[in-house]
Amino acid sequence: MKKALVILALLYISILISAQSDNAPVICGNYRKIYSDVLHEERILLVRLPEDYSKSDKTYPVLFKLDGDKGNFLQTFAEKPDLFDAYILGSFGFYKESLAILFDNELKRNSDLKSLGKKYLYVGNGKLDTYDPDGIITKRGDQFLESLKLTVSSKVVLKCKVYDEEGHVPYPVMYDGLKWIYHN
Repeated sequence: MKKALVILALLYISILISAQSDNAPVICGNYRKIYSDVLHEERILLVRLPEDYSKSDKTYPVLFKLDGDKGNFLQTFAEKPDLFDAYILGSFGFYKESLAILFDNELKRNSDLKSLGKKYLYVGNGKLDTYDPDGIITKRGDQFLESLKLTVSSKVVLKCKVYDEEGHVPYPVMYDGLKWIYHN
C-alpha cells in the first residue's frame, strides 16, 4: 500500500512539474503611476486587464486592492468618488491624527460627494489589530465614518462590521464585502 501511495505521489509531482514551461514568464499586469493631489506624491499601481479588453465592448467588474499606506481607500473615495461603484476597507489607516484631519478636510472640500449616485462602502475592522492596541485608530475611523455619513448623498450605502476575533486587515473582509456588494 505504501509503495502504491509513493508511486501516485511521484506521478502527481511529475505531472505538476511537466505542466510548467521552463523559463516561462509570469505576468501579473503593468505598472502605472498616478499623482495624488491629496498626498502630494506619486503612487504606483499594478494593473491587469483581460486579454481582449482593448478589442472588446464588454464591461468587466473591477477589483482594486489598495494598500493601506496613508489611507489609499479613503484618499480615492474622497478625491474621486465616482471612480468606483463600490469600496471595501479592511482596517482604518489613521495611524496619525493628521491623516484623519486631512481626509475630514477633503470630505468638506469635495462638494461632489453630496450628489453622488449609488455607491457601496463596506468597512471591516478587527478588534485585535496589533497596530491599534489602545483603540485610538478605530476611534478616529469611527469619527471619520460619522462625518462621511453626514457628507455623502443618501444613495451611498455604508456597512460597517467589527471582527471580534480578527487582527489588522481581517481576512474575511474581502469575502464579506464582495458578498454584500453583489447581493445589493
